[in-house]
Amino acid sequence: MVIGVFLIGSLQLFFIGLIGEYILNINTRIMHRPLVVEEKRLNFGDKPVTGEAAGETEGDNSCKGERKAEDYGD
Repeated sequence: MVIGVFLIGSLQLFFIGLIGEYILNINTRIMHRPLVVEEKRLNFGDKPVTGEAAGETEGDNSCKGERKAEDYGD
């Protein structure tokens, strides 16, 4: 009786492992795939976007972590 329980349990663990390997294989195939397939790129120049077009404004240092003396309240 005990041997039968261990045999059934080991078979279940074996097949759960096989299913896990199958899912892992599917996941690795999906992860190596590009997010978007581009047929043609329009309006993309070689020049990088800088200044106000990139969201930078004069005196706006909140994203950069820079603080002035008046920000500390001294």
